[in-house]
Amino acid sequence: MSEKSFLSSIDQIPSEDWHQIMALRSEVFVVEQQCVYLDPDPKDLEATHLMRKEGDELIAYLRIIQSTAWHIGRIVVKGSQRNTGLGKRMVEQAIAHCTSTDANRSIEMSAQVYLCDFYRSLGFEAIGSMYLEDGIPHLRMVYQEPLK
Repeated sequence: MSEKSFLSSIDQIPSEDWHQIMALRSEVFVVEQQCVYLDPDPKDLEATHLMRKEGDELIAYLRIIQSTAWHIGRIVVKGSQRNTGLGKRMVEQAIAHCTSTDANRSIEMSAQVYLCDFYRSLGFEAIGSMYLEDGIPHLRMVYQEPLK
């Protein structure tokens, strides 16, 4: 089965797909990471949502928020799909969306510390000191345009 990507505002996402997004985010961010917090937030309403499906099954997701900078967040890959390059493809697609829509804005993320090397391999650099977000160590990371 082949993967398909969908880039949508929340009002374009069918309820079945939104349910799968909320279930996957809860499965990973709340249950797997044992972090009790209210995942759905008002940022979901303004975000652009990137999801990757295999058939009818959601296998990866992230959201992009445009403000003074682009913010990529809630990056999640289904457990059975990890270490396949899917996360890399998702982040690269998000970067491409941001730069093609408004290349004058920086691209940032709040990255879990254990994933910083992964994000560095995609062009992000850590800025500032480690901080706790919902009890999990994070670093602010900013995308550095690769030299041409």
